[in-house]
Amino acid sequence: MKKLKAITIAAVFAGTVGIAVFLLGQDQGFTVKIKEIVRPTTVDFEFVKESEYPITVGNASMQTYDTLESMYNRAVIVAEIKVQNQETIYTSENPPSVLTCSNAVIKQIFKGDKSLKTVKISETGGVVDMSKSKGNEMRSDGKPLKSEPFVESTIEGSPVMKKGNTYLVFLKESAPGDPYTIVGSVQGKIRIDDVSNKGVVTIDPERFAKQMDLFWLQRKFAGKDTVEIAQTLRGL
Repeated sequence: MKKLKAITIAAVFAGTVGIAVFLLGQDQGFTVKIKEIVRPTTVDFEFVKESEYPITVGNASMQTYDTLESMYNRAVIVAEIKVQNQETIYTSENPPSVLTCSNAVIKQIFKGDKSLKTVKISETGGVVDMSKSKGNEMRSDGKPLKSEPFVESTIEGSPVMKKGNTYLVFLKESAPGDPYTIVGSVQGKIRIDDVSNKGVVTIDPERFAKQMDLFWLQRKFAGKDTVEIAQTLRGL
């Protein structure tokens, strides 16, 4: 188990976002405490580092949603799941591009076929072995490139789900026989901490503070326990 490093972020919304970050340790790995100040209430929740590798951030054309109701209506499955195993699929070598397919057990289901016990989910991004990148091995002067051996490719800085972790997911169907995908690509998922049973943020705090309109689901449910989350979903 890696040691933890605490970070506090205060984000004040009054037309603009102000952020102050206070580093309280130098240990490897970290958990971040975020204080979100949205008048008139204050909410505390945690950021959990989802990847052990450096993050690369890409953009994608995707349909996004701005309300819980619209995301719920678009989904064919809304469930709390636990990822059992994963497969990384390379779709391109130069530049390296991957999909991550997760096989998950359904812990509880809020929308969809109640008889479902497992589900397969595909996400764009994941851990990339840079040794598989073709055509980028040498610099223009003929010397080898120096790079991280592994990186995590993400859309908008949102890491893919990880084996052994629990998530609330909003899923839509793809082509017949293909895995389900996340509603809103990076929007329709939030990790549930297995110790506290509360939602946690998995986006880098600085990026999260700048893109709360995109990651509103994590903002909404972070710090809420599974009982409260379930009550909200069952009320839709």
